[in-house]
Amino acid sequence: IASDLSPCKVSDMLDRLYTKFDHLSSIHTVFKVETIGDAYMAVTNLAQEQEEDHSQRIAQFAIDALQASAETLIDEEEPSRGAVTLRIGL
Repeated sequence: IASDLSPCKVSDMLDRLYTKFDHLSSIHTVFKVETIGDAYMAVTNLAQEQEEDHSQRIAQFAIDALQASAETLIDEEEPSRGAVTLRIGL
């Protein structure tokens, strides 16, 4: 994606996507560790005790993040480019 878009458009796309992820992290009480380039790192059971359901929380966050990315256009001015796809590791 970065090789096909201007830096401003890449930045805009990531901002739109990460804003959605930040909202999801609040909903699922997932702690955002940091973003590095195009990587978004989040964890559970770190900032607060979640021993009972931390794996369920992060898994549901991942599922919702996939949905959010599928709804985030790569380029809002050129919808034909499609939506963002993700690679998630748990």
